[in-house]
Amino acid sequence: MNATAELITFDEMLPRLMEEYALPRGELTPFHPLADRANRLTPAFAELSDHIWTALPTTDFSGVSDHTELARSVASSAAIVAAKQQDVRNFAESICFEAIEFRVRGQHHPQAKAAAIRSAREPLCRAVHQVNRPLEPVLTADLIAQPLNEITPVVNNWFRESCHTVAAQLLLSMHVLVELDVVGLIEWPGETACKLNYFRHLVTQDQIRSRQTESVQSRSNENGESWMRLETWEQVEGRNRYAVERHEHHVMNAIAQPIREAQHPIPADKQAFLDRVPGWIRQNLRILEGHLFLERVVERKVREEEWETAPTLRSSYEVETTSEVRSSFEMDPAILLGHYVIMGWDQKEIDREQHRRNRLTSQQEPAPSVDHRKRKQAGKNFDLLRP
Repeated sequence: MNATAELITFDEMLPRLMEEYALPRGELTPFHPLADRANRLTPAFAELSDHIWTALPTTDFSGVSDHTELARSVASSAAIVAAKQQDVRNFAESICFEAIEFRVRGQHHPQAKAAAIRSAREPLCRAVHQVNRPLEPVLTADLIAQPLNEITPVVNNWFRESCHTVAAQLLLSMHVLVELDVVGLIEWPGETACKLNYFRHLVTQDQIRSRQTESVQSRSNENGESWMRLETWEQVEGRNRYAVERHEHHVMNAIAQPIREAQHPIPADKQAFLDRVPGWIRQNLRILEGHLFLERVVERKVREEEWETAPTLRSSYEVETTSEVRSSFEMDPAILLGHYVIMGWDQKEIDREQHRRNRLTSQQEPAPSVDHRKRKQAGKNFDLLRP
């Protein structure tokens, strides 16, 4: 097995991606985000592609002895490529899931909540599915009918291209999510000064009105006995408001380092997301930590829709949405993949996570043990002092 795949830059991969996924060529100018940052993507692209390549049990099929051995070896390596591609799809989908933040005003209707979140999530997932289409199989009946010396160059080239394609699909998914205001970007004007943005897709659900109707049902039998049942029906009408909240952070004393070297507590929901990221992708993620001195939050309304539901017993809570610009000097963590900002959080979330951990620690601390022998001896000593 070769140590690395054939060297290729992400910039060289772009024309093939444009043709493969039918992206508008007119938009690919020197100022287009994807083309403008292609040189920055090359290191991450090369590392991701090389990881897939080195995970394959066979990358050079020139030494196989017969067609059966070739087919088995190709199937084994192709299964690994397919698994890596599934990792990419799951990672992109999980980012779409994490981007949705649900807020409810008034009573809580689980079915209406699920429908609202699904309505916000599905367009994002469809977009990343477009650039994560399955690879075409390399072995077909037409190819396997050829002599070995004609098949092996085709197979070798397919695996090189597949490693590049899967790595490129990951980065292209990030670009698509940038265009959809799900993933943000980071810029470094100085060595330890940066400006970054990340997004939250807000779904705010509230109740418009509630209508109640009463009905009476009666029935009787041959013995003259009758029954009457009173029924009360409630029809609830509500509204979903969809908006995108953009957080822009200006940070000083910033440093991006591996996730395991984070200096401050990572909120439980963000840690759960990181735990689900496949290891070969997670090793390329970085956590940014620094001092936030300026934050700008802008909310953009997207759409509204109304809904109706059957009566449901619900708990309720209320969260107000605000848009503001404020100055502060707090910690500002974010999760990065290259220059992409997957998600971020603020000092309040760090404080909540620290409080949660402190509470769990206090609940798990064992009760102080009592040494009954010392206690008994102390009692004897006390008896000797009594008059």
